[in-house]
Amino acid sequence: MYYKPLFVLLIFLKAFSSFAEGADTLKLFYAIGKYDLSQEDMTRIAGLVDSLADTDTLKIYGYADYLGDESDNVSLSFDRARTVKSYVISISAGKNFLIITAGKGEISGARKRTREGEPFNRRVELVRSMPLKKTTVSAKLPPAKGSHSIYTAEMPTNRQLKSFKAKINALANLDKGSSIALPEITFQPGRHLLNPEAMPYVDTLLTYLKTHVNLVFEIQGHICCVINEGDSQDYDTGQNGLSTNRAKAVYDYFAQNGISTRRMSYKGLGSTDPKVWPEMSEHDRYLNRRVEILVISK
Repeated sequence: MYYKPLFVLLIFLKAFSSFAEGADTLKLFYAIGKYDLSQEDMTRIAGLVDSLADTDTLKIYGYADYLGDESDNVSLSFDRARTVKSYVISISAGKNFLIITAGKGEISGARKRTREGEPFNRRVELVRSMPLKKTTVSAKLPPAKGSHSIYTAEMPTNRQLKSFKAKINALANLDKGSSIALPEITFQPGRHLLNPEAMPYVDTLLTYLKTHVNLVFEIQGHICCVINEGDSQDYDTGQNGLSTNRAKAVYDYFAQNGISTRRMSYKGLGSTDPKVWPEMSEHDRYLNRRVEILVISK
């Protein structure tokens, strides 16, 4: 009898999940410590997948409640998201939509804590994201196929560029094998195209490299939204290797603008070294889509 109210609540949440936030968001709920899918969950996921177009993005976000420690809850939330992702892939033959996965850890804020936790917070959200409004971007990197879809962001101010310039001046003082993170050099989601607001930072770095001709370096590319899963699919190529393609995009731009290829190399690090984890916001994911510069010699 003690668990009957909890059981009733879970049944209610299951019934509510398909329409929790409209036809483009599906919420699945879990028992304590669980991440497996029920047959009912699979049926709901299949219905959402059937509605997806190749130009859509499916974002799969896993969550946990406050039960257990924070580290375990990050892992549990990602197990939930990853299990859903695996099932989505298994039923998506012939479709080419982009999948973004993230485990967001526990959701805090409960006023009263009990041993039953917060059933509503033990969930996975599947969010269908329609293509962003097409915008023509004036960027110096070679364009990808078709128009560019971007997130709206402001171009850096003179003050921000001055601060960035001061930061990259530290490259001259770094020891061999040291790196500097450049979260200002960011990319469009799922693509190897730089965000337009990143271009002034790229050009500032280019100017620095032209005046420090003895610096030999490696460009390292990073991705967001997954952890310990290696690299992700590049929307522009349809193949894995997104972080490598991001590093190569910067490498190619430098080569096209006068930096000798004998001074530089590039490498993709996938999701192995996030700048921010767990990713709790779009800004966190924005910062993880980045490059770093590793000093080889100087």
